[in-house]
Amino acid sequence: HFQRPHKLNPNYTEALLNLAITYNTVGLYENAARSFKIAAEHGGSSTAQKLPTHIGARLANLHSEVGSIYHDHFVYHRAIEQFQHALELCPDFVDIRVRLGLSLRDSGQLEEAVGQFRRALEIHPTYLAARVQLGFCLLKLGRHVEARDEFQSVLASSPENMLAHAGISMIGRSLPEPLIEDVDTTA
Repeated sequence: HFQRPHKLNPNYTEALLNLAITYNTVGLYENAARSFKIAAEHGGSSTAQKLPTHIGARLANLHSEVGSIYHDHFVYHRAIEQFQHALELCPDFVDIRVRLGLSLRDSGQLEEAVGQFRRALEIHPTYLAARVQLGFCLLKLGRHVEARDEFQSVLASSPENMLAHAGISMIGRSLPEPLIEDVDTTA
């Protein structure tokens, strides 16, 4: 039923969006992504501006869901694309920005991931998930002092945060042992 109106009017974005939602609901994720892409192309570069806010939010969340599926199956470049599409529609959705950061990190794009986590914290400074993931990314980059500061910031507001405790513990294991010189005590 949603394909028929689109065939009659290829610019009928609402039909494409409903088709994409339906595909997504029944597990046809690639078809859903394709329908989203066609809907976005019909709107040109200002699609987000033409869509009502609630439709943009729905699309962003669906792009994020598709991105999460790609991420879970280690197809990071596709996950990154989907999260970027979602953020084009709703740039202030910090949870999606953190997911983008995770896909960037897991694909080896560590500096880009740091940028996404920092951007999420600019939007929502108390979003602990972003701060913890920023800490782990900094740790992976070997920036232990910065990582420790992020983990300690999380623990200051959430002392029971197990991820922050794990991060602090990892920093302790990754630092070199202090050098102890052999001292001749017999002299």
